[in-house]
Amino acid sequence: MICLTHYTRSMDFLKQLLNLPAKDLFALGVIAAVITTVGNLFATVLKDFLLARSFESWKANRALIAIYRRYRDPLLLSSVELLNRMREVTHETPANFLSSELLKVKIAKMENPLATDPYFMKYKLISTIFRFCALLGWFELYRQEVTYLDCGKSRLNCRLENCIATIRSDLADGYLNAAEDRHLWADAYIFREEQRAIGELMIQTFNDTKSVLGYGAF
Repeated sequence: MICLTHYTRSMDFLKQLLNLPAKDLFALGVIAAVITTVGNLFATVLKDFLLARSFESWKANRALIAIYRRYRDPLLLSSVELLNRMREVTHETPANFLSSELLKVKIAKMENPLATDPYFMKYKLISTIFRFCALLGWFELYRQEVTYLDCGKSRLNCRLENCIATIRSDLADGYLNAAEDRHLWADAYIFREEQRAIGELMIQTFNDTKSVLGYGAF
């Protein structure tokens, strides 16, 4: 019964529509054409602009996450290795190997099983420099990867960028040394572009894949 009622009302409306004057039918046709055009335009904008923009944003975010995952472990490992050496320098043993004069030592092997052996001290100095340079190398590799990406859209990459920026600032601006007698120290700053230059020298390319020099190549 309800269906019959709706059908009857629809037929009555159709009859009224067909009995309208020509000018009214034309006006309705224009309105329908305008609505159709606006709808098509909106659909086109939605498909070509909004959806495309959303897709590009999604791809950029995925690219940032992929870069983060690729460099997360090397950066963490290099940081831990350098941190262990810095802890050794400041808390565990005398830093008697931090002297550029050791680079002049021409001894082929360790002669005495002591921490004061010249060969061992030279090794400690070079390995310390290597750990520091390796970290700057990974910093530079990561920077080159994200140069054309917006890191602000990824929470993980944003945190990593902040950590890297803090380390660069400590090295370039001198906030790292908090000792009370720091005015007596012979600290030397490594400015940001110098850090990048060191990092660039640590990068090697093999089969179109970039990585940081190992200790042997260094």
